[in-house]
Amino acid sequence: MFHEKLKQHLVDERLSVRIILAVVLYFAFFFTLTVLSYYLLPEEFLMNKNSLTDFETSTNLFTSTVQIFSFNLLSVVFIVIGNLFAFFNRNNGFIPCGYLALGLQFATNAITLGTWSFTVASIAPDLPGRLLRMFDLAHRGGLWEMMGQVLVMCATARIAIVKTNGKEVINTPIKEIRLKKSEIACAVSGLCLMFAGAFVESSSILSL
Repeated sequence: MFHEKLKQHLVDERLSVRIILAVVLYFAFFFTLTVLSYYLLPEEFLMNKNSLTDFETSTNLFTSTVQIFSFNLLSVVFIVIGNLFAFFNRNNGFIPCGYLALGLQFATNAITLGTWSFTVASIAPDLPGRLLRMFDLAHRGGLWEMMGQVLVMCATARIAIVKTNGKEVINTPIKEIRLKKSEIACAVSGLCLMFAGAFVESSSILSL
C-alpha cells in the first residue's frame, strides 16, 4: 500500500530519500494545520499553554541565543530518544518513534502560528501575513529551527535499539549504533541551522 511505502522511505538507507520525504510531509502538515487552526481555533489559543510564555531571555545577544538554542535542544533530545524505539511494519520495515516527537513539535508550532499565540508579537496579521512571515529568514527563526530538527531526525532515523512487533521485542546493544559520515554531517548541519534560528530569533526579540 502507498502509506506503507512512505513509511519504508522514511527509514530508507539513502539519507537523501529520508530528508526529501520528511521535508515534504512535515512542512505540508505544518502549513495545513496552521491554516486549520487559524479558522477553527480561537486567537491566542496556546497563549497560556505554551511553555515559551514564561521563558525570559537575556538582553545580551549571545546569551539570549544560547538560551533559546538550549531550550530548542529539548526537542532534539526527545526526537533522538524516540528514535531508539521503533515499531515494525509490513515487509520487515520499521518506523522510529522520533517521527511522532517531530510531528508533535511541528503541530505545536503550527497551532502557535495559526492562533498567534506569541507573547513577543505585535498586532496579529491575517492568514497570508502569518504564513509569509515564516519565510522572512532574516527576522524569523522558525524555518531555520524546524529544518534543523528535520535534519537531526533523518540523520538518526535508523538508530533504533528496541524494535517491537506485536508482543515480540528485538533488542540491539546500544554500542552497535553506527552513524555514517553523511548522517553525522547531517545531524551537525541540523544543529547549526537551529543555532542560526536561535540567533535570528534573539536578534528580533532584542530589536523590539
